[in-house]
Amino acid sequence: KETAQRLETAYELLKLPVNAELDAAEADKVIMTFSMLYLEGNFTMKPEDIPILRTYYAQEYAGWREVEDWFHEIEKRYLKSSGGTSEKYKMPALLKVVDEIGKHFGEFNDRECKNLKDTFYLMEDKRMAGRVSLSDFYRKSLHSHWKFNEKADYLRQLGALDESDPTTPRVIGPNYLGARTNCLEASSLYAVCCRNECEDLMLH
Repeated sequence: KETAQRLETAYELLKLPVNAELDAAEADKVIMTFSMLYLEGNFTMKPEDIPILRTYYAQEYAGWREVEDWFHEIEKRYLKSSGGTSEKYKMPALLKVVDEIGKHFGEFNDRECKNLKDTFYLMEDKRMAGRVSLSDFYRKSLHSHWKFNEKADYLRQLGALDESDPTTPRVIGPNYLGARTNCLEASSLYAVCCRNECEDLMLH
């Protein structure tokens, strides 16, 4: 039910009637709008926010092409070829697509988590393994789609701030990467988070 409501929101933001029969291009536009809102964890936007959101993902979100391709793979499984067909799609057909996006996003999220970890550890302080200086952490937010903007107080609450050297506070990698702030709020009932690799090893 929640997914259907969110899909209706995507229709409304694009000013399309929910009972409309959409051509392939319109259906793709609805699904990609839903997908971007899903990634943002925010279905409370206004119609005027959508062009800004599209521009952000196209120009600022590193690896957006890969993310978009993954969404399109699922779309193609449930909608016929979008290459100039006269096929029309109603909301139930699109609902199947977005349902599958929700069901399988955890698999794709593993790739996103790897990207987050790689980005984080590229900043690693060579003198202290698994740590990144707070100043480098904030600086990276200017050149990455990862926000890296949590305040020191919040990082401290997470147990992700090493202040053993008061002059150079550092972010603790495993504690930060496993934090709730790096989870996608997939619905009001659950979030999709990065897997704890230590737990994976313990299962074997």
